Amino acid sequence: FSSKCTNLRKYCGGDWQGIINKINDGYLTDMGVTAIWISQPVENVFSVMNDASGSTSYHGYWARDFKKPNPFFGTLSDFQRLVDAAHAKGIKVIIDFAPNHTSPASETNPSYMENGRLYDNGTLLGGYTNDANMYFHHNGGTTFSSLEDGIYRNLFDLADLNHQNPVIDRYLKDAVKMWIDMGIDGIRMDAVKHMPFGWQKSLMDEIDNYRPVFTFGEWFLSENEVDANNHYFANESGMSLLDFRFGQKLRQVLRNNSDNWHGFNQMIQDTASAYDEVLDQVTFIANHDMDRFMID
Repeated sequence: FSSKCTNLRKYCGGDWQGIINKINDGYLTDMGVTAIWISQPVENVFSVMNDASGSTSYHGYWARDFKKPNPFFGTLSDFQRLVDAAHAKGIKVIIDFAPNHTSPASETNPSYMENGRLYDNGTLLGGYTNDANMYFHHNGGTTFSSLEDGIYRNLFDLADLNHQNPVIDRYLKDAVKMWIDMGIDGIRMDAVKHMPFGWQKSLMDEIDNYRPVFTFGEWFLSENEVDANNHYFANESGMSLLDFRFGQKLRQVLRNNSDNWHGFNQMIQDTASAYDEVLDQVTFIANHDMDRFMID
């Protein structure tokens, strides 16, 4: 924790109460905000990375327990108050959810960070080393050489969950439903390109049968990248996607001057043909994996 935010790789104090305050004082309403997308709310690892910055899981993507709240953000009661405060102002709440992996892990060093350990409401399920129950994949790190390579191997050094394992399957689906019960309105699903398509379809079926909420996935596309698997996923999974082609092309036209409105129009026509429900894809101009749209 860095109270003065001098280390940007540590928690700096932003929490759910702070969002509640901004909702209640009208700050978001005055800007015309009708929905907020917040960091993954689940409990993350407490260990500090042995690197030059002493990095922590400030970003919320190194989960250890998908059924408990991140104490740096607040309690479950705080989260419920956030949802209620937002709804009272006509603002919807979208949570980030990252079920692809847990945390950094090492096959040969069980003391590395928390070694990917996964908990079920405080009870240890297992860790990456000595994984007798096969809760994780053990195929090394992905080289991004193929779609399957990215699904069944670790994304960087993150312990890759085995979604075909019945315990992991049930655990993650129950965790999603727990947060839905808190009254959330939507889910941004992280790294959908790196999880089995069939499992994600079964997850969406479970959500739709339980209480449908708008769910959209993050499938990163770089500038000018077109991926037929991206279109297939959006059309068949029951999940929408962040429209990276829209965001990247808008940057090319308005910021980088590397394309023009004719190119933008062609992108609109192409995506309208590729996506069965193009209006369900989420347009945007920037996110936390990209530099700011406006930079010095």
